[in-house]
Amino acid sequence: MMESLLEDLQPRLGLESHLVEQMGETFWRMRRAQRMRDGLALKSIRSKVQGEDTVATMQASQALDAVEPFERLKEALSRRGSGPTAAEIDEFANARKGEPSEAMQEFITLLKSLNQPMEEKERKAARQEARRQLDWLREPYAILASQCVGRSERVQSAANLAALMAPEDQKSVHLQRLEDANLRRLWRLINALGKVRQGALEKKDVKKIPSKPECVVRPKSADRQWVEVPPR
Repeated sequence: MMESLLEDLQPRLGLESHLVEQMGETFWRMRRAQRMRDGLALKSIRSKVQGEDTVATMQASQALDAVEPFERLKEALSRRGSGPTAAEIDEFANARKGEPSEAMQEFITLLKSLNQPMEEKERKAARQEARRQLDWLREPYAILASQCVGRSERVQSAANLAALMAPEDQKSVHLQRLEDANLRRLWRLINALGKVRQGALEKKDVKKIPSKPECVVRPKSADRQWVEVPPR
C-alpha cells in the first residue's frame, strides 16, 4: 500500500514524504477498523440468526403439528363411502383434548355421531356440516402455521440480515467512530499535501516600507543641516 501511494503521489523529500507516510498509516488504521467491524458484525449476525432460526423453526414445527390433525380429518371426511372411522375420530378428539372451546366440543360430538346408525341422507348432511365446521375451526391454525413458516424462511433473507447488521453494542459504535475519525484525518492530510504542493507554506515576499528621513552631519561643515536620505 505504501509503495502504491509513493508511486502515485511522487512526494518530494521532507514534508511531502512525511505527509504521505501519515496517509499510508491512516489508510491502514481505517482498513483495520473496517475488518474489525465487519468481523464483529459477522459474529453477531451468526449468533442472532442461529437464535432466530431456532425459535422460528420450533414455532413453525409446533404450528404444523397443530394443523396436521385437521388435515388428516379433512381427508377422511372427503373420502367416499363410510367417511372417517371411529379410530380416526378418536385420534382427532385426543389431539384436541386440551382445547375446551364449546365450538370444538360440539364439533367432536358431531363427528362421533357419524358412526351412529342413521339414514344415508341424514348421514350425508351430517358429513357436509362436519366439513363446514372443520374448515372454520381449521382456518386459525392454518393461518398461524403459514405465518410461522414464512417467518422461518425470512430469517435468512437479505433484509433480515441487513437489519441484524445494525450496530447495537458499544464495541460496534466505537469501531464506527474510529473509522470515521481515520477518514477525517485522511481528508486533512490530503488537504495539507495539496497546500504544500501549491506553495501555501512557502515564504511570501514582504513589501518594503520606506523609512523616515535621517539626520546626518556633514563632516566639513560646523553647522548641522537636515538632509533627506533615500530609503534603504
